[in-house]
Amino acid sequence: MKIRRIYAGELALGVALPWDVHGETGGLLARLGHVISSENQIELLLARGVIADASADVPRTATEAPSALRMLNLVTAGLALVLPTIASGQAGSHAPLAALAQLVEEAVVLDADVALACILHNQGAGDFAVRHSVDTAVITALLARALKLVRA
Repeated sequence: MKIRRIYAGELALGVALPWDVHGETGGLLARLGHVISSENQIELLLARGVIADASADVPRTATEAPSALRMLNLVTAGLALVLPTIASGQAGSHAPLAALAQLVEEAVVLDADVALACILHNQGAGDFAVRHSVDTAVITALLARALKLVRA
């Protein structure tokens, strides 16, 4: 396992961290799964953060398989952070929506049945505005696929 700095391309607004990020002295800066909510967080993590890169230690067969449920949970967590900034009228607050929308589309392509089941099974989880937005995005992606619509 090698300790290394984070590359700029590994961080994006509205996307969960795939590892724990530590400071140079070993203190935890951000936990695995934390969703980045601002450019300031990205700058801070790039400047001070290091990660334990275990990619060389893990065989390819042991990596976690993609999951539509996990993807939609990431979208929900990301949207919960983005919606308040959009509501406040903050400049550039809409930027993370494209990445979140792409993740919804990938979840639907990966497993449409699981994506649809998430709507039924997550009725009591989280804020209604966030949940409703994600549910609507899933239905829209499913309809677009059924109608064979292509991105413009």
